[in-house]
Amino acid sequence: MVTGMLIAKIYVAEGNDVMVLDGTQGFLPGAAAIQRICSRTQGVGLDRVIIFTGTEQHPSFRAYTADGSECALTASDLRVLARTQADIEVRFTNYFINVLRELDAATTAVA
Repeated sequence: MVTGMLIAKIYVAEGNDVMVLDGTQGFLPGAAAIQRICSRTQGVGLDRVIIFTGTEQHPSFRAYTADGSECALTASDLRVLARTQADIEVRFTNYFINVLRELDAATTAVA
């Protein structure tokens, strides 16, 4: 039984697959989770992930490349954020979010 989900939106922008998710909903992925989400074999298959980390009054975003590195928002990212219609909607189950948390914890423990 699925008890909850995190909904993310995927956009295709200039040939790149870009996911936008809300990091204020109880899950803020780290580098290992970003890598898994972006994996074309074990995840969704993405080039970039943009995470909303602000509030409605003070919006802020963090951008990541497929290797889990944080980077600056690009002009293409800003165009994605301005769009109102997603190309694809993805629903992450609590199980998958727990797998991602375990990946981040294992990576942090090793470092």
